[in-house]
Amino acid sequence: MEFRADERAQAIQIGAVLLFAVLVIAFSLYQAFVVPNQNEQIEMDHSVEVQQQLQDLRNAIVSMPGRTSGTGTTISLGTSYPARIIALNPAPPSGRLSTDGTADPRVNLTITNATAVGETGDVWNGSTRSYNTGGIVYEPNYNRYRDPPTTIYENSLLYNSFDNADLTLAGQSLLSGNRISLVTLNGSLSRSSSASTTVDTRPITSSDRTVLVAGNATSPITLNLTTRLSASRWTTLLEDEASVDTVTPAPNADAVPGPFTRVQVTLDPGQYRLQMAKVGVGTGATQESASYLTDVSLSDETITWGENATVVLEVRDAYNNPQSGITVNGSANQGSIHPSLMTSDSDGRVAFTYNSTGANGSTDLNFSLDATGSGFDASTPENGSVTVEVTSPLQSGGGGGGPFDLEWTDPGTADYTYEFNLTESPNANERTFTVQTLLENELANIRDLEVDFVVDDPDVDISPSDTFTDEGGEATVDFSADRNKTVKLWAIGGGGSDLVNVTIINTTSEGFAGDTTPPSIMNWTGVGAYDRGDTNQNSADVAEFDVGVSDDASLDRLELTVTDGGNTIGQDTVNLSGSSDQINAYEISLNPAPNLSGNNQIEVTITAVDASGNSMTCTGIIDTINSNITKGDGDFQCS
Repeated sequence: MEFRADERAQAIQIGAVLLFAVLVIAFSLYQAFVVPNQNEQIEMDHSVEVQQQLQDLRNAIVSMPGRTSGTGTTISLGTSYPARIIALNPAPPSGRLSTDGTADPRVNLTITNATAVGETGDVWNGSTRSYNTGGIVYEPNYNRYRDPPTTIYENSLLYNSFDNADLTLAGQSLLSGNRISLVTLNGSLSRSSSASTTVDTRPITSSDRTVLVAGNATSPITLNLTTRLSASRWTTLLEDEASVDTVTPAPNADAVPGPFTRVQVTLDPGQYRLQMAKVGVGTGATQESASYLTDVSLSDETITWGENATVVLEVRDAYNNPQSGITVNGSANQGSIHPSLMTSDSDGRVAFTYNSTGANGSTDLNFSLDATGSGFDASTPENGSVTVEVTSPLQSGGGGGGPFDLEWTDPGTADYTYEFNLTESPNANERTFTVQTLLENELANIRDLEVDFVVDDPDVDISPSDTFTDEGGEATVDFSADRNKTVKLWAIGGGGSDLVNVTIINTTSEGFAGDTTPPSIMNWTGVGAYDRGDTNQNSADVAEFDVGVSDDASLDRLELTVTDGGNTIGQDTVNLSGSSDQINAYEISLNPAPNLSGNNQIEVTITAVDASGNSMTCTGIIDTINSNITKGDGDFQCS
């Protein structure tokens, strides 16, 4: 018996093979086309997202002027693909965010021909001022998105850089009308990841201060920018700014590392409000130090003899922002400044009180970040000077222009100065002076002319304070004092006046004549040598003194000296104005600056002198920079 051939089983196998082949082809097509297209769209969406985040970072930087605290901005450096059951994904795309040029001093911005008035003009005097800066660059590393842009922040701009074009995401804020806003970037940052990172931006120096600067037609204000963009591109970016005259390649366009160039922006003549800030990012940002001293206000430019005036000054850094905790020294060529040392507050300000007792006419009040004294130059940035006009008691009382004048006959009139020894006077600490009336510069017996007597020291007694001339045209006043000093005594009457400078020596009060007890240096809370310029970690450019002094009577002065190998490298005298006193953080410049490495050392000497000439001297050895020695140290001795 024969059977027919049956091929149905083979047909089922062939169908199964064909179906599997279709599935394989479909999966291959999905893996080859659908997955890449979906991943590319994910990468493009991430590119848009990270650009928005970089705009937030840019806004945090340019809005830093006036802020006192920093902020954090989250940046998604990369992204991730969705999980797939069958298909495979490549490694997650990543990105790199880094600072650009912030560590290279050639990458900077400069401003030239900007001038200011007053003490601020010592700094903003038209010279070129340079500020290091840089940018931030984000570079994506995508798997499918071809030719994505590199996003760059620089000079307040945020833009996408393509191979053949640049697309601005956020415009410039350097210039707006008559306002110049310069925000520099400092620090080092480099992060690569497929995850998110937080970038902290913080104000290194910032305030709401603006400085009024000006340029003229022959010397217009110019900004020199280090940038990746061409001058023609900056011309387009600044075309809406009416204050911009020209935008050209800078003369030193090639003096910067690639891919940078330099562009010069010249402004129209006129006045501009300049605001500056320095923003730190990443690590290694450098702090700013005090750069200059400027006057803020003077309560009265003209005051009457014996009155007070308040002078407010501000310590600023190179960015015109206030610096706190800085010592400012004050002195006056006439009258007195109180206190003579002050430390700037959180607004960078100090307020000195000037007393005009003993002053007459134009008086210079001198202030400095260094010690004031001989060689003071008010035109240097660290120094400042304010002029006060002091009117005499005669001017303030409405006198002058009358028919009569006065002249001291006892004491004599040779040079209007009289020095006497109270220990030899008949009544110890008392003396009688006589003034005579004059008519047309000749002695005259003018009777019953009212005469006022005025003295510039509250510790000196005069009696009477006013009287009338006798039949001989004379008036007398009793003068008494109990300590050594020089005072001014005026006689005022008849529309005229006369002044005598009275110098008292060897008074008989306790603590003066016959006093042999030296003053006491109670505490030497700290004396050290410091490097304020941060130029050499072993080189000291100033010596700082914290000294408390006490005496039963009148103190006269502190004499401060620093020697190196027997050579004097720093010296100053602090007047103590006849009372127990203390100086804090009083600095003396050292020249040449000693090197305190190895076994090198310098010697500091403090001598306290009272009004009788008694003194105490203390010496100490400093062999370590940026540290204090105190009275209890073994290398401290007093005699």
